[in-house]
Amino acid sequence: MPEAGKTKTDLKGTPKIAGLKSILPERTDRIYIIGADSFLGIHFAMHWFAHDHAVDGCGKSQSAVSFPGQYSVSDYRGWNIPGKNYSWLMLCHDPRTGYEEHIALIRSLCEYLLLDKRSIRICYLSSAAICASSGRAIRETTGISPHNALEATIASAEHWLQAYCCQSDGRLLPFIFRLGDIYGNELGIAPACGGLVNRYIRDAIAEKTLSIPGLGNTYRSLSHIGDVCEAVIQLMTTDVPPHCVNIPGERYSMIDIAVAVSERFGNEISMSDGNEFGDDYSPYGGHRNLSGSLFKKIVNFTPTHSFKKWLTSVPAPADLGQDGIT
Repeated sequence: MPEAGKTKTDLKGTPKIAGLKSILPERTDRIYIIGADSFLGIHFAMHWFAHDHAVDGCGKSQSAVSFPGQYSVSDYRGWNIPGKNYSWLMLCHDPRTGYEEHIALIRSLCEYLLLDKRSIRICYLSSAAICASSGRAIRETTGISPHNALEATIASAEHWLQAYCCQSDGRLLPFIFRLGDIYGNELGIAPACGGLVNRYIRDAIAEKTLSIPGLGNTYRSLSHIGDVCEAVIQLMTTDVPPHCVNIPGERYSMIDIAVAVSERFGNEISMSDGNEFGDDYSPYGGHRNLSGSLFKKIVNFTPTHSFKKWLTSVPAPADLGQDGIT
């Protein structure tokens, strides 16, 4: 068991890098979210609050949606994180804002924490999309092979966090949680999330033809946003989470996803080259099915949602707002 008030962690990076020993602060019931005005940031704030944690955070928006704790506006260049002995910093900033902003944020934050001399656990919400695919389920040890600018941004963020971990002698300890395709929106006022399923839902509501990229035979791991939050929180509240772990979901092929949405809303389907999907699809990405072996060894978690059951609960277009995905 960890020493009272502290956690001793072995961080194993690449096979040629010696382990780092980290002494981290005691766990508290306080969380600080960076990118608290993002889709992930808002949802995680509400779920942490439901778990009786105090949640503070920052974002670029002047008027963040009902944030449950202290919220401040930040340009992500200057930092003044309150000294409240936070158990975790969560990086929920949306990498879709672009490489320059996302990486500059991570570097400026880590430089600030280096000067501040504090030790901290840093949660980074990554993506399975950055991993190489060989037709097998993606494991935590699968190599990184980004396929577009968004994936290169996320991969670079992981590498910078690892570099700062070494530079700080293990005081800044990143924990990487790789997500699959997220669907749903528990907060109607929250910013809409990207991703294949939510894109299909928005197209279906707009009565557009649903495109199936390529042959539609590649697989995705689908997870409802509520299940993602609860799964990650369970991992973060264990004594010592893995340095990198997948958040698994349901396995569906691209064509199965499109057909299910089409049957629910009555849209036509067509085949395409996938260019209209932007960062949500790469013809070189292959399967993005996440292995859940490590995850299941650590926590006993049962998802609340299943994709097809959730789909039947999505209201008719007349009852939805522009981004009304529930």
